[in-house]
Amino acid sequence: MAFEGKIGRKTMVLVFSAIIITTGYFALFGTTGGQYYIGSPAVSTAEAGTASANNSTFTVGWSGTSLDTLNPYTFTSSVSDWILLDTYSTLALYNANGSGLIPELATSWNINVSNGTAVVHLNPNAKFSNGQPINSSDVEYSYQMADCCFSGLSSYVCMITNISTPNPETVIFNFTGGLFPLVSLDNVFILPESLWQNVNVSSYFGFNASADPSFVGSGPFVVSKYVQGQYVQLSRNPYWYLPSMEPHVSSVIIQCFNSESSMFSALQAGTIDATSAFLLPSQIPVVQNDSSLHLVLSNSFTYCYLGFNVNPSGAGPSSIRNLTVRQAITDAINVSYVTKVAWDGYATPLATNFPVGDSFLDSALKLHPYNVSEANSLLNASGFSYGPNNLRETPNGTALAYTVIVPSSFPALISAATVIKQELSQIGISITISSISTSTMDSIIWPGYTQSMDLWDWAWTPGDPTLLCVFTDTAITTCLSDSGFNNSEYNTLYSELINANSTQQIYNLSDQLQAILYNQLPYLPLYSPPNIAAYSNAFTNISSNFAGGPFGAMDWETFIQVEPNASFGKTTHSGSTLYYIAGGIAAVVVIAAVAAIVIRSRRKED
Repeated sequence: MAFEGKIGRKTMVLVFSAIIITTGYFALFGTTGGQYYIGSPAVSTAEAGTASANNSTFTVGWSGTSLDTLNPYTFTSSVSDWILLDTYSTLALYNANGSGLIPELATSWNINVSNGTAVVHLNPNAKFSNGQPINSSDVEYSYQMADCCFSGLSSYVCMITNISTPNPETVIFNFTGGLFPLVSLDNVFILPESLWQNVNVSSYFGFNASADPSFVGSGPFVVSKYVQGQYVQLSRNPYWYLPSMEPHVSSVIIQCFNSESSMFSALQAGTIDATSAFLLPSQIPVVQNDSSLHLVLSNSFTYCYLGFNVNPSGAGPSSIRNLTVRQAITDAINVSYVTKVAWDGYATPLATNFPVGDSFLDSALKLHPYNVSEANSLLNASGFSYGPNNLRETPNGTALAYTVIVPSSFPALISAATVIKQELSQIGISITISSISTSTMDSIIWPGYTQSMDLWDWAWTPGDPTLLCVFTDTAITTCLSDSGFNNSEYNTLYSELINANSTQQIYNLSDQLQAILYNQLPYLPLYSPPNIAAYSNAFTNISSNFAGGPFGAMDWETFIQVEPNASFGKTTHSGSTLYYIAGGIAAVVVIAAVAAIVIRSRRKED
């Protein structure tokens, strides 16, 4: 099977000198003759059987961007990704700080970069949740689907030229370039070919309530129930093949809330056990003063932005596609002040499309200067004169009046929108704020691009430049780009980044791409917020090893490790309105001479 090279959406990698990081698992990493090998972990089964004695349910509130799908190839939301991390295996897992990989479905692999060959050995005991064995043909199928035109995973596999399966427990990949050992083993979910070949993969939701079973996965949990707009329930996979990673709770429920305040009230009332990482600064002292709750404050690796609809084929206002208008809007917005108002000093203003602390952030780019006089001069010089109602107009008489859509469950972004509205009134531009659900935002933006502007965010693991793919032409066709930006120079440079053979080349190309975005302004980056979460002391063994904290939708350890706190007794919840998430599999370990840092590019609400 051959793969066509395509620009996709997610991962990237860095090469590090040897640094060993261990947290429970041990991975042996070495190099010989241009080959890389990561061996099987030394698995301890001391805790095996502990989980089966517990029949508890851990309930987490989610007030972020709504689950869009359980399809591993078409999801964009953080919560969808979090569920998939725990319900499907990948060949390998990324460790907590992103500096290396540990085995999951694969027990070992040999990668020879010099001849572009990788031999991967699968766990012979691995089974899907329906009891059927997982074999090499399922891996081949999953990677083939990941490279389809509708898939958001194509940047993980676009360098693969061929896959062969000499036996049920061996997969051989042929590839070009240097990205494969860094991104390809840990980013493709392994699905049962026997089931997915009977559905339309591009449109299948991933869960069918009328089927028996409704869901077949390969991870430690399965999706046992889904109620749209309310909740997702995950239950232990009866055929989970790694006993050392057995969950300590019998099920996980993710409850959907429309706001941080209602989610926080549910935590205080004891109807949920934890909140997703979207609490507000005003709620920090409340948690600190409640002896029954535990506060988690983490770097989020999220950035928020004002997005402009620049898609020339879209139905949005043509004036916003005018770079002069976008430049004037940028000059008239005081990003530092917007950040202060929105986050009470907890967030950091941004000049480019990476959060503070990310290694790929181009520090040479500075905040766009706040200059109202310059904004007015630009508009005057380009013929955008004042018309009736003190509003500027295009030369053909169309008012510069725009609607900014913003998630109704993002109070910080709504506050930011209010400030932006006031500031743009100084240059004769009218803004209407439309606070709506994220699903409604989706329908406005994709596929018709009918919006003017949107205030939203992106979240992903640190040190990964491939989220820059959301500004490529391919991201338009896969409904990943909300700006509709399509620039031939940008597309070419991004293709070069995907095929780069050295870390330095990747950094150089990333800087060039950021410079194009800085000057062409499909987005105005605003700020990088913190992740603020809380959980009940009725549960314990909740780590904060991963970027974004245990409830930031990146941590696959959380639902494996969490367990009832014996001093509080068992806690179970039933009924109430619920909604999703999940993170996947367990103990950490790593080593690195090659480090893979995963980007789960996705939507998330703050």
